Amino acid sequence: MRVKSALKNFINMRHTLAVGILLLIPFLSPLPLRGLSRLLPRSEVGLDQTLVILGRGPERQADFALAAANFWVDHPNLDIFVSGMTDAPEIMRLLKEMGVPETQITGERCSQTTWENGLFSELLLLGAGEGKRIILVTDDLHITRAFLVFRGFGFKVETYPAQLEYP
Repeated sequence: MRVKSALKNFINMRHTLAVGILLLIPFLSPLPLRGLSRLLPRSEVGLDQTLVILGRGPERQADFALAAANFWVDHPNLDIFVSGMTDAPEIMRLLKEMGVPETQITGERCSQTTWENGLFSELLLLGAGEGKRIILVTDDLHITRAFLVFRGFGFKVETYPAQLEYP
């Protein structure tokens, strides 16, 4: 009887611990991702690079456009490619308003996931299959996943995480 009771208490304790950990994940998950993003290669601008902005929803569009425009001011020879179904048109509009010439802005508005961002960017940017150097612009919670996806599609990736405040 005592063994059954002890086993039941152990199972209840494990269940409580598991539920507690699951409840804490949303609060703890940004911490490791922000740390990982600091290990990724930072942008060293070259002539053959493209600044690639990934959409992350309407609340981030202006932040990403501003980060890219600020980067572009220091490197006006860079072309800008915007990826994301609902985000690309708005970010492209904002970039034009911020002074980036329309001739240097292209993009795609088919992708709905990071993997699709990489796929459609590969189709439109890589051309003959040679590795293209890009600088990814997205937030630091997304940059690690985006870096790995774009590397998987054959890009030579550097990063420029937009500095954002999280709620």
